Amino acid sequence: MAKTNIYDDRKIRSVDVTHPNSSSVGFTYFFKTPVDSSEVTVLGQKNWTPGAPVTGLSFPAIMGTRKPHPIRVRNSAKGITTFCSTAKLAEAKAAGWSRAKKPAFNVKRSNTFPGAGNLRGALVVYVAVPSGGVNLKWGWKMPFAQALKIGVTDLGSLGIKITNTDAEWADLVLGCNSVRPPRTSKTVFDGGTGKGDTITTFYDPSVTLAYPWKPAGDGSIFEI
Repeated sequence: MAKTNIYDDRKIRSVDVTHPNSSSVGFTYFFKTPVDSSEVTVLGQKNWTPGAPVTGLSFPAIMGTRKPHPIRVRNSAKGITTFCSTAKLAEAKAAGWSRAKKPAFNVKRSNTFPGAGNLRGALVVYVAVPSGGVNLKWGWKMPFAQALKIGVTDLGSLGIKITNTDAEWADLVLGCNSVRPPRTSKTVFDGGTGKGDTITTFYDPSVTLAYPWKPAGDGSIFEI
């Protein structure tokens, strides 16, 4: 008889998801589930205690992202659909589980710094942020207009990198709210009118800000 109770408090678990082209590229994906651990022992799910420190990971910690996303498996006999660690898929299939959804990663696409006056579109950029003790490529879409105002030099000084290579895209996480980098801002004044334009963006927390950039908001750490 199944021990899962959908009305029980959800447990916090994690699985490791690795890239199909490189086992060195991966993430530890955290999620909440009502499924009893005795029913999913073959899937490589690790139990976590709420409030406990997240340490000892091989990959950066993420939660609730569309990409990257782990393998989803189904066991019709048990009536359970849940997540499976990449390394445990073959063992899970042998135990009666079937793959319901492939893992998902970001893939390379055209992404170059805009030319002057090109204000339509966005540049996919990232900064390195510790997440569960391992650096995460925390990405977002920066509007071309903002990228042009900041400039290539300041992007570099803030630790903001333009996503270019296949490896960078595979390692990239977009739409990640479980951890966030700090923010910084600077005000640029128009020489003719004297009016100020304040620019705000994320930056690499390991960077020491240089004038005229100043702190504009703390980041957040990964917690369960």
